[in-house]
Amino acid sequence: MALFPQPPGEPSGRPITISKGAVDEWRLPDGQVPLHPPLSLPELEALLPAHLKLRGMEDNPDARRLLAQLLANRGFTSAEAVAHVLTSAKAADAIADLPWPPNPVQAHAWIEKLRLPDPHKLATMPKAVERVRQALAARESIIISGDYDADGLTSLALLVTFFRLIGADVHAFVPHRLEHGYGLNKAAIERGLAEGCKLLITVDSGTSDAAQVADAQAQGLDVIITDHHTLPEQLPQAIAVINPHVGDYPGEGLTGVGVAWKLCQALCMDIDERWFKHLPGLLDLVAIGSVADVTPMVPTTEVWLLARAGIMALRCGRARPALKMMMEAVGLYAEMRPYLDARHIGFRLGPRLNAVGRLSEMRPDAVLECLLTEDDDLVRQQVVLLDRANQERQSRERLSLEEAEAELVAELDRQGELPPVLVLARESWPAGIVGLLAGRLARRYQRPTICLSGETTALVSEAPTATEDDASAASAQRWWRGSGRSGGVGDLIAMLRRVDARYSHLDGVGLFLKLGGHAPAAGFTLAGERLELLKQGLLEDVQTNPLGAPPREPCEAQLRRPGRSLGTPECWAALDLLTPTGPGNPEPRFYIEGAVVEDVQAIRDRPDLRLRLRDNGRSFTVFVNGAVELLPTIRSARRIDAIVTQRLSRDKLSGQVNFGLAVEALRVGRTI
Repeated sequence: MALFPQPPGEPSGRPITISKGAVDEWRLPDGQVPLHPPLSLPELEALLPAHLKLRGMEDNPDARRLLAQLLANRGFTSAEAVAHVLTSAKAADAIADLPWPPNPVQAHAWIEKLRLPDPHKLATMPKAVERVRQALAARESIIISGDYDADGLTSLALLVTFFRLIGADVHAFVPHRLEHGYGLNKAAIERGLAEGCKLLITVDSGTSDAAQVADAQAQGLDVIITDHHTLPEQLPQAIAVINPHVGDYPGEGLTGVGVAWKLCQALCMDIDERWFKHLPGLLDLVAIGSVADVTPMVPTTEVWLLARAGIMALRCGRARPALKMMMEAVGLYAEMRPYLDARHIGFRLGPRLNAVGRLSEMRPDAVLECLLTEDDDLVRQQVVLLDRANQERQSRERLSLEEAEAELVAELDRQGELPPVLVLARESWPAGIVGLLAGRLARRYQRPTICLSGETTALVSEAPTATEDDASAASAQRWWRGSGRSGGVGDLIAMLRRVDARYSHLDGVGLFLKLGGHAPAAGFTLAGERLELLKQGLLEDVQTNPLGAPPREPCEAQLRRPGRSLGTPECWAALDLLTPTGPGNPEPRFYIEGAVVEDVQAIRDRPDLRLRLRDNGRSFTVFVNGAVELLPTIRSARRIDAIVTQRLSRDKLSGQVNFGLAVEALRVGRTI
């Protein structure tokens, strides 16, 4: 039961240095580890009665009890609720049994078994369907405007693919982060008008772009918005605003690509049922975009079902050429492909799609072309470029993180403490990196964090136009592109909107030029001279709206027999019934207390450790990423406490898949 070191692309790669005020990512805090309440054996067996057949767990009662505990921890505390999860997973998994490609009847029947919410329950969906019907009947050209992140790119690829398959004249516009910024913009509108389009459809954007929508429609370009971001005070006056937050839509957690798929579903239902045959083949994109966008993944919800079905399609090799080749490029060869899960998407596939949009030297429309083409040679070239872009992104992120932490250490030396909301700005930071940087710092310092990149007026999309009298002043003006992450503490977009309203007297519009996002993440554009106002506004806001304590997720259970309870194919099958994991359905973490350290070794050419532990008479191997500096301490310790997760790896020589454990956090030298 061995586990190989974390492959390239996973969150490792260098020793973690200790900064004052930071929470080290591998260090288990002192004190009692929070655990979910353990169920008794009769309670576990009542949740999963013996007559229920579970694939891969037929002769392993430990795996069945593990699954029952995991489901109870997620709120499924009755046999009926557990049966609903199992039935839902089985329905999604049945995509693997479909003939490929399926015919319309087969595809429609399978989708019906998923029991998804009716797409017409999305507000204004009937208006969107009717306008698309008119466009198709009149053979009008349609332009689709997307976003440059993984959710936006997969949304755009999905709609372009679908409209091409049904014979529409469709064009695509992918914004550039620096040239256009986030959201619907003038360049997309101008492209649509130049191509003779009469209808513009947004994906993963548009909800906060009322002015741009009004501009487009004034010029004869009708607009349909498909989006999932939180709502502004006033919605755009578009033909339709298809957003799960509008009205009382029952589907929880849909991202941009999921909303785009629902539009396609409604078009199949209302215009031509023969188009249903195309819907299963779009779910590879839904899986990638949904997981990469870190949306809640509660079992049985619509987004979980669609993403799970897409993952099963990817495991079967039922994916477009670009995704197949990307999987091989990140080490998901034939032996590992059946084990693809949310971690592979979140840490390997998603970052490569995001990387191009984060770097100004490359254009995200190249990624769209890669996702759409059937040309293997072109795909191979683009996948190589994506990998290089991701390596460059990692390098720039690492350098920016070192600069940010040096600034925070200096702040601690000056003030003795850090502010409740971190705000760091540097003109040299790439705009595409600041969101990642904010996320790393928010996790490490356990508080909301905002990072900003400096730009000139000319690079800020929709920036106010200077008159002749103030042109020289405007040319010297700086703007900031900001991106923030909550770190699980507070509602970031609500906080920023309150700060924006606090300064509503500025130009009559507020503090920000543009603002959008969700509770965990937000982005904005800010005039250079207003940076100090932002910092002051945030400090004042937390005085009246306290942030609360940082979250500390409980472990699933304390393992008494780690070598038997985890790290086996049967236990992997139990954990896999939760796939895909995400917020609301975290990757299972388990607590081991007082394990005896038999041996510890550094991994060659990596800052990682291999530990041989013994607990309750069984020896087992675990790996710790980025903790090589702990080698002397662990060698001198007799016992450790650890939080572990299950990991899979592939032997490079034999191709064999190994089931094992990885340490997420540990505590050394505690007296047991």
